Amino acid sequence: MQILGINDGHTAAACLYQDGQVKAAIRKSGCSRIKNWSGMPTEGDRTVLRLSGAGPEDVDAVALNGHFAAFR
Repeated sequence: MQILGINDGHTAAACLYQDGQVKAAIRKSGCSRIKNWSGMPTEGDRTVLRLSGAGPEDVDAVALNGHFAAFR
């Protein structure tokens, strides 16, 4: 099972968790070069999928955490 984790709050980040292990993780500031960036980490989502060799169709669940996800 593959779970895409997304934090859209302060220091936004994304990770891909597969079968009990973190396969890839990145903070949005690593993509945007803006320290403590907050918001939806869209580049981070694509990056963790690319780094792990997975595609959107391989993700079984998405876990959202943060400030903005609850309001949209």
